[in-house]
Amino acid sequence: MESVDVIVPMPEIVETSSLSVDGKNPNKMNRAEIDRLKVSFQKFGFIVPIITNKDLVIADGEQRWIAATELNMPKVIVYRLPLQEVTRLIIRQVMNKLKGEHDFQMDADEFLTIKELGGIEDLQYLIGLPDDKLSDYLNPSEEEIAFADKWEIIIECPSLDFQETNFEKLKELGYKCRLLSL
Repeated sequence: MESVDVIVPMPEIVETSSLSVDGKNPNKMNRAEIDRLKVSFQKFGFIVPIITNKDLVIADGEQRWIAATELNMPKVIVYRLPLQEVTRLIIRQVMNKLKGEHDFQMDADEFLTIKELGGIEDLQYLIGLPDDKLSDYLNPSEEEIAFADKWEIIIECPSLDFQETNFEKLKELGYKCRLLSL
C-alpha cells in the first residue's frame, strides 16, 4: 500500500482566555455534561486538544474550552491551523458528527471488565448513564442483545403529547418501541 502524506500539526499551549467562539456551534452540552467533562479533566488531564484557526477561533473543542474556563485552567493545548472560514466550519461539523456506532455486546463485555476492575461508578457518572441503562449492560437480557442488532428510527417529537400518542399508535401496529428523551 502506498503511503499518503498527511499533515500532523504541532500542538501549542495557549492562554485559555485567548480562545474565542463564534456563538453558532450546533453541538451543545447541558450543565450535567459540562460538569462531568470537568471531572474527566481532573481525573485524566486535558488530553484532547482544541482545534482553532490562526486567530484562535475554535473549530472543535468548544465544550472542552468551556469546561477549562470554568476550572480556571490558565492554559490549554490547541492545534492552531491556517484555516479558511469554510474549512473551520467543516471541521466543526465533521468532528461533531463522526462518532461511530457501538456494538452492544462488546460494550457490555467492557462494562463488565470495568466493573471487575473497580471503575464502574466512575464510568457511570462520567458518561451520564442512568442505573437502568447500566443494568442493561451489566445484565443484558436476550431481548436487549437481539435488539442491539436491529435498526432504529428516532423521531423528534414537538411535544410530550405527540410522543405519547404516536408511541401508542406504533405499539398498536406491532412495533417494538422505547421512549428516549434527549
